[in-house]
Amino acid sequence: MCVCWLFMQKGSTMQHTERIDYLLRRLKNEKITQEELGELKHFFKDESLTDHYFKDSYDNFSGEYRIGSDYSREMVWEDIASKIDKREGGWGKALNAWKWLAAVLVAFIGSAVFFNSYHTPHYITVENSSGKLREIRLPDSSLVFLNSGSALRYYTDFKSNRELFLEGEGFFNVTRDTMHPFSVRTGEIVTRVLGTSFNIDTKDSVIKVVVNTGLVRVFNSEQSYKLNPDEMIEYDPYSRVFRENRTRAPFHNLWTVEKASFASVSLGELSEAFELLYDTRLVFEEESLKDKQLYSFFILRNESVHDLVDRINYINEVQLKIRANDIIVQPKQ
Repeated sequence: MCVCWLFMQKGSTMQHTERIDYLLRRLKNEKITQEELGELKHFFKDESLTDHYFKDSYDNFSGEYRIGSDYSREMVWEDIASKIDKREGGWGKALNAWKWLAAVLVAFIGSAVFFNSYHTPHYITVENSSGKLREIRLPDSSLVFLNSGSALRYYTDFKSNRELFLEGEGFFNVTRDTMHPFSVRTGEIVTRVLGTSFNIDTKDSVIKVVVNTGLVRVFNSEQSYKLNPDEMIEYDPYSRVFRENRTRAPFHNLWTVEKASFASVSLGELSEAFELLYDTRLVFEEESLKDKQLYSFFILRNESVHDLVDRINYINEVQLKIRANDIIVQPKQ
């Protein structure tokens, strides 16, 4: 059979769908031939065919079994497309690579569409209503700090499917596993890593992702961003707009530790900490004061704003004065 069967055969979309279902079953059962594998590859490189196939299969399956909004066929295709052009090598290597494709399709859309055997995923849900920090050790040894009023959900077979769903705020210290990327879904965006540490906050109207170590990718069905340490991205789910910023990551996960230490930090950078911790602004009488550095500086998690202001006034060349909801920064007289 020619590898171009899908393109040469004249038939309905349903016939194409049935053909792909058949090939995927053969792939799953390790009975697929090299020619049939080539046929699959041609199919998945044709955007119009894949769009029809995913739309029909996904819509039918999600309508019958009520798949949640955490899934989308765009996200399915993103994972598949990233592997399509990496299939060079011997027949055995190609077969193993394309067996991965079947696993991705099953995980994201469901085995009923492709293999006629529906399986309901099982989750573990962790909720934190204690009013204090909760520490969670995941099955892969990754560590999660779950803030009060937050919830985390993940699969029972987490070691083979490192995908979580977060509501609220969590700090993640991820164990590296190149074979199983670690993904956190918050609404319609996904944060994906191999091994790193980062903070996600969904408590306000925007979703914030801040990277402490490693490399993090944040994406939705339309856009994708890569973040390095001390970089932050904010996503507004109403306008669907991303905004990138530089930051000092320890400000954002101070709620998980007793103390955050800095070799040096400027007053301009420190103004962000005052907003995060005390919901107050630093107002600079002179713009140049933002560049003043504090060396060997630390911030305590439960330190009052008055104590922090007193410490800064004692060790620096500036004077901070608390006035209502603002803190005025002026040269020390």
